[in-house]
Amino acid sequence: MYIGGRDKEYRPLIIFDAKRIVEIGKSDSSIVSTDAITNGFMFLWNYIKHVIWLPGHVNHWITIVELGNLSMLQLPREQVMAFGDVCAANMMYVLFRSFYLNASWG
Repeated sequence: MYIGGRDKEYRPLIIFDAKRIVEIGKSDSSIVSTDAITNGFMFLWNYIKHVIWLPGHVNHWITIVELGNLSMLQLPREQVMAFGDVCAANMMYVLFRSFYLNASWG
């Protein structure tokens, strides 16, 4: 997960690279545990909230999930679901859009 800049309306872009998580998880599964993903995202969220958002404005953010042609069986489901649960529980009404790129046909 990383911040990929801003769009034309100055909304921060958070990029979630699922293929990279799968690759790292093959070598060391403790790095990509559900808790590690949740803690990493919460750190990133607090950074955006305190440093990137513009004070006095209605702020939104955009997520881009890079699937890298992973099939449904290869997706890190637990980590993706943990990411979604944290977003739904703590960040309602601030997600502008979420894009999923390079989804496979399978």
